[in-house]
Amino acid sequence: MSSSPIIPEYLMCAPDFYEVSYIINPWMRPDQWAQEKDVWLAKAKQQWGALKDTIESLGWRVRLIPPADGLPDMVFSANHAFVLGKTALIARFATKERAGETPLAAQWFADNGFRVEHPTAVFEGGGDALYDNALDLIFMGHGFRSQLAAAAELQALFNKTVVPLQLVDDRFYHLDTCFCPLLNGYAMATPLAFTAEGLATLRQHYGDKLLLVDDQAAVHFACNAVVHGQNIVMPTITDGLRQNLTSLGFTLHELPLDSYLMAGGASRCLTLKLTD
Repeated sequence: MSSSPIIPEYLMCAPDFYEVSYIINPWMRPDQWAQEKDVWLAKAKQQWGALKDTIESLGWRVRLIPPADGLPDMVFSANHAFVLGKTALIARFATKERAGETPLAAQWFADNGFRVEHPTAVFEGGGDALYDNALDLIFMGHGFRSQLAAAAELQALFNKTVVPLQLVDDRFYHLDTCFCPLLNGYAMATPLAFTAEGLATLRQHYGDKLLLVDDQAAVHFACNAVVHGQNIVMPTITDGLRQNLTSLGFTLHELPLDSYLMAGGASRCLTLKLTD
């Protein structure tokens, strides 16, 4: 008897208190946000809703963690933890602006039946740790937010090989802004973000299945995508990348996410996958 297909679940956080009010990455423009705050917030709510609707229309499930006043970046739930199986390694944020999210995330995971663990090194959850099911590897970014020492903690906790990748362009401060595992051993990567050694490491693991993202698509966070099976939910991308992905059999669901790009995030930042 064949097993039923896994229905993926994603953790999201409504943007009730979302705003761009400080600068912790090069994308953040609080001055631009403040000029039309109500317009941007309305757009953010509409775009978040469209993302949630798209995910649910694909038959995937969404679970919600409540937003909190004073924590505008809590909407970026990918950073709350790295989850594999029923274990959640909760974020230890590098910036004081996001530190208040940690106890709220830990409580949510504890309340929802997860084993909750905390790193001793700075570690920003699913933003910097991405599991590739096809390769059975965890790729971990470090250099701007997460510390390299977190790789050893990930490896010990999850009993998986962890591949560290140093990030060198502060526009791509988390690994999920510049790298994305896909189905069947494919992956997307932004060359701008990595050292020569890092790119060589990715090529070693993916060979000719590593799709290098052009600079224009990269700065629109093409790699910041929600992926399950052949479906990719992502920001609006360039014609070249679109043709490349569709020719490989992927089905793209492109959404305008400019209200979140203004804070340095897109579709993957707004979701945390709770299933392997």
